[in-house]
This record gives sequence, C-alpha cells and structure tokens, in this order.
Amino acid sequence: MSAEELVNVSPEGIIDLLLTRRRLLQDQLPYMIQGLEETRDQMQNAYDALKPKYLKKMDEINRFRMERDEAHSEAKELRIKVEKLQEDLVKTGQMKSLDPRWKKDKLLSELDSIDDRIQTSALDHVEERKLLEERRKLIRRNDDWLEERKQANPELAAYVQARRDMSRLYQSGNKAHQDMIQTLEKSVSSRKKFNQTRKDLRDSKTQLEAAGRLMAESEQAISYWTRRKEEGIGEIEPDPMLKDPKFHIHNLGEKAQRIREGNTSSAGKRRDKRNRKKTEEVEEE
Repeated sequence: MSAEELVNVSPEGIIDLLLTRRRLLQDQLPYMIQGLEETRDQMQNAYDALKPKYLKKMDEINRFRMERDEAHSEAKELRIKVEKLQEDLVKTGQMKSLDPRWKKDKLLSELDSIDDRIQTSALDHVEERKLLEERRKLIRRNDDWLEERKQANPELAAYVQARRDMSRLYQSGNKAHQDMIQTLEKSVSSRKKFNQTRKDLRDSKTQLEAAGRLMAESEQAISYWTRRKEEGIGEIEPDPMLKDPKFHIHNLGEKAQRIREGNTSSAGKRRDKRNRKKTEEVEEE
C-alpha cells in the first residue's frame, strides 16, 4: 500500500487491517511456540547429558590448579626463608664452599623472576611450558648445589634442608600444573560442546518466553482493536479485567481533532525543532 493510499484509508479501515494482521499472528504463534518448546526440550536433554561429565572434568582441573597454587605458594614462602638464611650465613661467615662460585649463584632471584612472570603475565600454554621448563632446570641446579654444599659444609643442614623442601614443592606444583594443562587440552572439544549447548538452551528459553509474551500481547491487541471496531475511535476506558493493559489509547481521534483545530502534529513539532536547531547552528557560524 502506497503512502497516498494509506492516507486515504478511513480509521475503520486501518482498524480492520490491524485486526487482520494480529489475528494472522495469533494463528501462527501456537505453532511457533510448539516448535520452540521442542527445541528447548532437545537442548535441555543434551545439556543434562553433558553436564555431569563437564562438572567432573572441571572439578579435576580445579583440583590440579589448587594443588599447583598451594605448592607454589608454600615454595615461595620457603624461598623467602632461604634468602634470609643465606643472608645470615653470609654475614656470620658460615657460608663457606670449596667452590667459590657460590657467591655468583642467582638461582633464587631467577626463581623469583619466573614466579612473578607466571603470576602477573597473560601467558598461553606454550609460554607457560617454556617458563616451567626453565624453572625445572633451575630446580635441578638447586639440587646439585645442595648436594655440594651439604658435603662441604655439614653445619649448613637447616639451610640445605629448606632449599631441598623448596625444590620439592616447586616440582610438585609443576607436576600439578602439567596435569592441569593436559586435562584442559584433552577436554577442549567436550568443554566447547557443553558451553555451546548451554548457550543454545539459554537462547531457546529466551525465545520461548518472548513468544509467550507475544501471545499474551496479541490477545490484548485483538481485544482492544475489536472494541475499537465496535465502539469507534473516540473515548473508551481500559478493560478493568486487565492488570497491565499494553494496547490502550483513551481517544484515538484526539490528536486528529487537535490538528483540525489548527494545532501542530507531533511529527510537525519534531520537524520544527530540527529546523530551529539548524538555524541556530547557522547563526553561530
């Protein structure tokens, strides 16, 4: 229908067109809702089937993560203790070795640097593996160093034991981290499938709820426009049985009457406002 034809349509004709469209939509909605319900049920069944395996796998991943974090946290505390012990031994002159290169040992500071990079940087699995391998080599150096120090200086037993415990904790944390990474990699496909199924289920429920609201609104609209067809476009009161009337205008002919009396329409007011704004902008230039 062209704009000219639409302008020439009577209010009663427009009401008939609106009723026809609303009734057509109401006829189609039950089939749409039935299809959406079937989709929701399918997605719910798929979600229920995948959820136990997903939760079990996530529990496993979280367990490895907790083991890693606890081990590395304890190792970090021990590292701080080892650094303090080493400083005290150096000050008292007890840090003696047949190998004078111990003074150049940077193992603790290197471990500290790796820890900071793991905790503060956004790393992918490849970068994490590189850092973990670097730390594994440092820990091996630590074990070799400990054995040398123990043989050369039996009195340093507490210090040596603290470094050995630190090394063991780092190794335990590294193993837990590797187990976590392997579990993550092996479960990529299943986790992706579960997340997509969960999203599809959420979307199907949202669509079904929207269709239900549309059905209720459509019933109200048909009731309203049927009244208008019977009672005309003048003043009518809303249906007292409706708690939240969405389709009710007290007087459809009110604005038309105002225009006939010489007042400006809503569209005309918006147009005048735009024109005033353009004029002001030109004057400011």
